[in-house]
Amino acid sequence: MRLFPRLLIAIMFSGLLACGGGGGSGGAVGNVPAISRANPDLNFPSDTIQASNIAIIRAYPNLRFSFPLLVLRAPGDNTRLYVVQQGGLILSFDARDESVSTSSVFLDLSDRTRANGEQGLLGFAFHPDYPNTPTVYAYYSANANPDLTIGDSVIASFTADPANASADNSSTSELLRFTQPFRNHNGGHIAFGPDGMLYIASGDGGSGNDPQNNAQNLGNLLGKILRIAPDGSVPADNPFTGPTAPAGAQGEIWAYGLRNPFRFSFDVATERLWLGDVGQNAVEEINLIRRGGNYGWRLYEGTRSNVNPEARPLSDFDAPVFTYLQDDPDPQKSGRSITGGLVYRGSSVPALNARYVYGDFISGNIWALTESGGAATDNVRIGFVQNPSSFGVDLDGEILVTSFDGSLRRITAASDPGGSVDPFPQTLSDTGLFTHLADLTPARGVVEFEPAARFWSDGASKRRWIAIPESSEIQFSADGNWSFPQGSVTVKHFEMLLADGNTKRLETRVFLNQTSGWRGYTYRWRDDESDADLLLNGSTVLLESDDGNGGVRQQTYEFPGRGQCLECHTAASGFVLGLRTSQLNKALLYRNGIRANQLGALNEAAYFDRDIGAPENYPVLTDPENQAAPLALRARAYLETNCAQCHQPGGPTPINMDLRAATALAQTNTVNVDGTGTAVGGATLRIAPGSAQTSLIWTRMNAAEETVRMPPIATHVIDANGLALIGDWINAMENP
Repeated sequence: MRLFPRLLIAIMFSGLLACGGGGGSGGAVGNVPAISRANPDLNFPSDTIQASNIAIIRAYPNLRFSFPLLVLRAPGDNTRLYVVQQGGLILSFDARDESVSTSSVFLDLSDRTRANGEQGLLGFAFHPDYPNTPTVYAYYSANANPDLTIGDSVIASFTADPANASADNSSTSELLRFTQPFRNHNGGHIAFGPDGMLYIASGDGGSGNDPQNNAQNLGNLLGKILRIAPDGSVPADNPFTGPTAPAGAQGEIWAYGLRNPFRFSFDVATERLWLGDVGQNAVEEINLIRRGGNYGWRLYEGTRSNVNPEARPLSDFDAPVFTYLQDDPDPQKSGRSITGGLVYRGSSVPALNARYVYGDFISGNIWALTESGGAATDNVRIGFVQNPSSFGVDLDGEILVTSFDGSLRRITAASDPGGSVDPFPQTLSDTGLFTHLADLTPARGVVEFEPAARFWSDGASKRRWIAIPESSEIQFSADGNWSFPQGSVTVKHFEMLLADGNTKRLETRVFLNQTSGWRGYTYRWRDDESDADLLLNGSTVLLESDDGNGGVRQQTYEFPGRGQCLECHTAASGFVLGLRTSQLNKALLYRNGIRANQLGALNEAAYFDRDIGAPENYPVLTDPENQAAPLALRARAYLETNCAQCHQPGGPTPINMDLRAATALAQTNTVNVDGTGTAVGGATLRIAPGSAQTSLIWTRMNAAEETVRMPPIATHVIDANGLALIGDWINAMENP
């Protein structure tokens, strides 16, 4: 089944917003429009995954949440479900009605929660005797001290009113608090076990390779599973209590040697504790947690030796049930951030009975694993969910998945068992995007566009197109993200000027809004440039390119794997980066010879959900390469385009900065702000006015080590012009 008579396309990887005036001419010259609406006749399937007997569907489609991290039931409550949002709200709704459109606030902790990157309201649980004992528990990053740059992790209890589905923010009792040395790897999940004790997942404190060796240190609470009584006391049967406990060991510790245990759950049938531990650069792992167990981090990442100077054998540690590789050549087996799940004990999907269902936040893959004797015997991909953040159950015990796109998804039996999806086009020529590959003539309904500020991509030049179903519209926003209908396609084409003076076609990327969410696909051009072939996984090529100064540059060019697309195309940025008001408020010479403002052209052709009026009424993003423009506007536009997709409120990075161009500089959390947690080359301030070489933003852009360099994608080659621009801006900056 197709989304509409074959799909569409346009680009990604570009930029964001700014200030300025004027939008140029409209969308037509005389009576001739620059572009016209047409229904694209493309060959993309509505989705690329479907298990033969399992489907993942939208649950409660009239509800939308802001960065949901948990969905759960309250004991004894057969009417409502509860959704935890990262920003600090716990919402509830009547789950008996699939068409429900409203939710209510159960508990508001936003005033005490520092929500940024991997911090926020990360965990929530009901007392196991709820509602008889009307107490609820939360794990949040503290925001009580306005001078804090890193929020302490706090576990606190609150008194609830079950009859009115609410809880009292002021009725708090702090049970546990521990300091976070960095802003990432906070873990954060909490849940009551079958023994009535509260289990807590804590990350290793952040940074790379656990530099403080927290996970192996029984003297602190980081990199552990903790276990406390409902009143916060330490149970006497915890493994590191009493006279035989190692000196200095913290009594709350239940298990250790973990990196970032983002999600865990208890199997309701066997009572075993299942946990997903997020890997660093190579391996994601699933563990069965036992009392006193040591799971090997930082000495081992999964089963791979990591920081292990004494070469301790893997047999010294508890082995994972299953691991998967971040660079697995099969995209259906890979991912970069495991989201731990639960063992299915429902009734509607017999194929999943007793299987552990889990996913990956980056790749969106959802799998079902069978275990025997502490090891996996089978692992099957069953579907896809955009940025899955947790797994829970509905009123019937069926699996719900929270997605960072704001939705809830339900895993259910397929309505068409044995059904299949249309095959994905294996070559660029099969997509229907272009009528003539040699000169990239776009097909009917495929419209070229060009953002004002362009994303650096290792020196490659790019062209971009978009297509949407003729019966659909783009939901316009003057200064925020546009919302694109299902079936929308964006395309970005990459070429490189080689040292011999020839231009080499490298890749054409397709970003497709399928039924399961936005998904990226890469077509790599053949050496003879006759066509481009669909890549199953990422790859690299060595090039001799023109360095822009008459010299030769030896460089690595990377073709991204499918899971990498969402590292930049984040939910916070609306997934589609270059298509927004300030970026397109500029003129473009279209193929019919008409030069027109892109906003005006799209408006004239009725691409938007309303008439937006004159482009002159909207902001303009400065071109960073425009030497005549003010230095500050150029620099801010560059940072928005290359950095703000991650560095903005709600973004995926743990670094609390807002690099959107429209944000006042004083509100970006950069100028004279300590950044020692990400220090490079002796720089300690994110921006040190008057000194680029002691400013982290500049030193990270200029880092010799690619794993440290920013942005993290498409920077095998440093952007010399961008580096000079940011350096000049910082050097000219005066202390406030």
